[in-house]
Amino acid sequence: MALKYIIKDFHKNGDKQHVGMTITDDKERVFIIDKEVDFQEGRTDEEYINDALVLMKPEIEEWQDSYKLVGREFDADNKKFKE
Repeated sequence: MALKYIIKDFHKNGDKQHVGMTITDDKERVFIIDKEVDFQEGRTDEEYINDALVLMKPEIEEWQDSYKLVGREFDADNKKFKE
């Protein structure tokens, strides 16, 4: 499943760099997430975003996993999914 990442917030907050993203999947479902990473002088914006993405990954995967059964047909008589 291809995901599109759009930066919605990016600012310094004390000694942290705040990174907010709007993530959209190929079915146009949206997930909004924010993380803060330690601010370090001389780091690039891309480095902060990549660090935040590492922290976001478990929640993004949980969001994606929440849809894995959506839309599947279940046969209650045979107690299993229809192929």
